[in-house]
Amino acid sequence: MAGMADRHPSPRASPEAGAPALDCSGLSRAFGGLMALNDVSFRLGAGEIVGILGPNGAGKTTFINVLSGLLRASAGSVRIYGDDVTALSMEDRARKGLFRTFQNTRPSEELTGREMLRLASLTPNRTGTSVGLSADELLATFELTAFADVILSDLPYGVQKMINLAAVSLCRPRVLLLDEPFQGVADAEIARLSDLIRHFAASGVAIGLVEHNVRSVMALCDRVLVLDSGALIFEGKGPDAIADLRVQEAYLGQRFARELHG
Repeated sequence: MAGMADRHPSPRASPEAGAPALDCSGLSRAFGGLMALNDVSFRLGAGEIVGILGPNGAGKTTFINVLSGLLRASAGSVRIYGDDVTALSMEDRARKGLFRTFQNTRPSEELTGREMLRLASLTPNRTGTSVGLSADELLATFELTAFADVILSDLPYGVQKMINLAAVSLCRPRVLLLDEPFQGVADAEIARLSDLIRHFAASGVAIGLVEHNVRSVMALCDRVLVLDSGALIFEGKGPDAIADLRVQEAYLGQRFARELHG
């Protein structure tokens, strides 16, 4: 995606001095007697890509739902560039610059790629301003022109997700949370999606992503978090996660860990 940074409307926002893009402290969420998320704290910096890993039932989806405001925290706090958003709805957090995607894009059976972006361009973005690009210019920016007139539901899943991210760019996010962006996506499209995510990060967007494709996470992310039974059991570089015995026992297994090292 060479040259994209020159054409794309930068979603970068001036961060408050010294404040992390996203800062959660002591975050917990209980469902009755079940503690789905238990005292999780971490910080995400501007332009950083952090992967969130863990076995099924580890609390990953709950974590991203609480961060985005889809679920309220039972305890703890969430801040965006130092601004406490813990009590805010998902819509109000979006106005502060925090956006998220979902596992399934659920495209309209009637909209083409061009029509979706035209519709998205009518939605006021976080700054209340227009990015000044037409749908065709945005398609060209994200190298999606070939899919402009194709019905979204007829497109490969990875292309659907790229068009979805192109629409998100109109909102000028400061923090972007991605829920399983590579699920059901072919390897070639994973490479294109990864380039697009790197572009967002290069423009200053802080990115957290929940994903089961461990190899892609290790190749893409600056840092990883590993959850197990709602608790944070590891935070650090990908190679260190692979070598960590707690991570091997809870998630990767020793054989897969050896394969990743190899």
